[in-house]
Amino acid sequence: LNKQLVGKKKLKFNEVELELRNRCYWSTYCFEKLVHLSLLRGDGGLDVNDSDIPLPKALFPEEEDDMKVNNMMINLRVLENKIFQSLHTIKAGNKYKDATMEKRLQLINQLQTELDETFQKYKAEFKSYNSYLSNPNCVSSSSSACGDVSFHRSELWLVMRYEQFQILLYRPSKVLPRLPMDILTKLGTVCLSSLRHSYMLYQQKKMPYNWVTLFRALNVCNATCVCLYNWSIDLNDCERDFKQIIEVLSTFGPKWHAA
Repeated sequence: LNKQLVGKKKLKFNEVELELRNRCYWSTYCFEKLVHLSLLRGDGGLDVNDSDIPLPKALFPEEEDDMKVNNMMINLRVLENKIFQSLHTIKAGNKYKDATMEKRLQLINQLQTELDETFQKYKAEFKSYNSYLSNPNCVSSSSSACGDVSFHRSELWLVMRYEQFQILLYRPSKVLPRLPMDILTKLGTVCLSSLRHSYMLYQQKKMPYNWVTLFRALNVCNATCVCLYNWSIDLNDCERDFKQIIEVLSTFGPKWHAA
């Protein structure tokens, strides 16, 4: 599925069948990356560098808005996997085994720039789209009615994903196992912010009780403990944040027995 059909093979399918084939590949890719990256294991078999499948496209006008969100999710999965592969794999560690600290930090800065540019782009799109929906004269042909904004169009969701990417970028890795204090300070700041936003999601009853959400919450807690151990955050300043995330984690058990 990772290769486009050509020649006689392509002629056997109509436009809709070819598009569904592409969607099947990207659905599989996204599901695999969702599971592996939630577990902080980027060893999945699918690689976009070994694929020439185009992103999904709308087959009907009412699909256009959904496809924009869908393709955003794909692009974010690709970027998240790129960060993991660049920093957290044994291959990445071997590549930077003899590299200077300056070279290692340069890689992190390059990934941070790409991360910022990507999220600034989607932030602008969100703002434009949500302004359109709030317009009293809004006439939408999409499957979502005016004013009915998908959670994946909300600013809270976008901020949370940005923070999760930053935690993946700044946490100890194969490339940078011992973090300098400026990186630890950045990691501490974004961890505490992520804890607060997780609690907001929990308060709004938008937190699904499943393995992905649980492991992502634990990943934030784990990175926060690294910061505490290295004194890059003050325990006295974040007592409320810890009480809130304890409340969130405590809710997982009664709501979902496996937790």
